Amino acid sequence: YRPARVISYDKESGELVLHNYMDFDDLKDYVKISYELMQDGLVISKGKLPEVSAAPHSEGKINLKINVPESGKCYLKFIYHLKKELPLLDEDHILGFDEIEVSKDGAKCKLAEKWIQKTAVDSELQVNENDTQIHIKGREFAYTIDKRTALFTEMKFAGQEYLNHPMELNIWRAPTDNDMYIKSEWKKAHYDKAYTRAYTTEVVQGKHGVKITSHASVVAETVQKILDVTITWKIEAAGKIDADIAVTKDDEFPDLPRFGVRMFLDKKLSATRYFGMGPQESYCDKHQAASHGLYQANVDDLHEDYIRPQENGSHYDCEYVELNNSRYGIVVSAENAFSFNASYYTQEELEEKTHNYELTESDSVVFCVDYALNGIGSNSCGPVVLEQYRFDDVLFRFQFTLIPYIKG
Repeated sequence: YRPARVISYDKESGELVLHNYMDFDDLKDYVKISYELMQDGLVISKGKLPEVSAAPHSEGKINLKINVPESGKCYLKFIYHLKKELPLLDEDHILGFDEIEVSKDGAKCKLAEKWIQKTAVDSELQVNENDTQIHIKGREFAYTIDKRTALFTEMKFAGQEYLNHPMELNIWRAPTDNDMYIKSEWKKAHYDKAYTRAYTTEVVQGKHGVKITSHASVVAETVQKILDVTITWKIEAAGKIDADIAVTKDDEFPDLPRFGVRMFLDKKLSATRYFGMGPQESYCDKHQAASHGLYQANVDDLHEDYIRPQENGSHYDCEYVELNNSRYGIVVSAENAFSFNASYYTQEELEEKTHNYELTESDSVVFCVDYALNGIGSNSCGPVVLEQYRFDDVLFRFQFTLIPYIKG
């Protein structure tokens, strides 16, 4: 419950308009408002607003001029504090917050850009292929792509194997309570049994790396092709991987639960750092309690322990995520925001078990990097997912950069 909400903020004039949602109190008598200006998740300035007078169910205005940096993703956060002690609440108790993006046009998270723009190096790159595999070897890495799926089966960097199991294209999620009705449509479409099949692969080697393009599909038994997919991997001589996945969905199928890449990473990659919405889980239609920031958490802490296991722990509107330990790590970065999920539980395990105490950890960190997920909605006791939160895209393209690295 927020006693007030930001109606508008003009970056040029500094005019801030607030609406008082209370029934009896003037805003100035009930609330103190502080603010924080953040650049790429770090607070670069903060302060307190003068009293803002707004009668119940009316608006008040105040002027706040800030200096927004030319680069980086910048957000202005307004935090509402209780002005006076109440019988059940202390003075300064936080009643809620609002967040507004104030970035300059075209500005991107500098952390994400740093990895995306990582400079290519001139180095010998060996590419060998047989009927079923493509082996790419550089000075510090050795990757293997399965020509039958167009996806990585091995990802070794500086002698460290990152993948415990082959990479997958992923369209399934463990159904939530709110998926109780659409779940039957998803099951009828065999989304839970879908897998990737590649048909053709072209390998083109250049000065700084290799480009591998495959025509593939996401299919399941007894139904027509669900997705037609073109997968392009650009692998640079230093080991950087640029992914470009173009998708056409058969419009006869229902909305997808999700689309992304699922990796089963070395379980020692137990620490996460990300720029996106947190610290709690966040989805396209479920993020009002989250805000943009640069967060750090252990994989354990990203799991939301629902009594009945289900999809959980995703983080929305991210531009950068890193999984690491004291010696090595892996980064995903993108020009356009994505969602990610890092968990010790597979979606199959979450779906199969009916109580949280029955869950068994996998042998990996299950790392999902998603172009989109269908909204969570409220269909267990309310309406279906609202139109703007449905994942009903027929044509879409998912681009991201994947970089294994060694510290030091």
